[in-house]
Amino acid sequence: MAAADAAGRGVVAVRWSRSGSSFALNATVPVGSVANVALPMQLGEKQLSTVAEATMLVWGDGAYKPGVAGFNGATKESAPYGVVVFSVGSGGYNFAATYA
Repeated sequence: MAAADAAGRGVVAVRWSRSGSSFALNATVPVGSVANVALPMQLGEKQLSTVAEATMLVWGDGAYKPGVAGFNGATKESAPYGVVVFSVGSGGYNFAATYA
């Protein structure tokens, strides 16, 4: 899905897919913007194990792994359902989540 952001900075886009115990999410955040990207904590009966952006680990062992460019942090939220919310700046992101 793609749409112009409210401030007119550019296109906001997101696409996701699921294959077995993997979940992929691609997001585009316009220049000068910040976005919150939420990934599910559970996929079927399996729990979130790791999240990588491209090849860099950003979530593992139940916690945010800092150091990846564009990432401002992550939080675990349980209401209304379990998600991990990543705060990211402008750019293109390729999240790859695995569940075990």
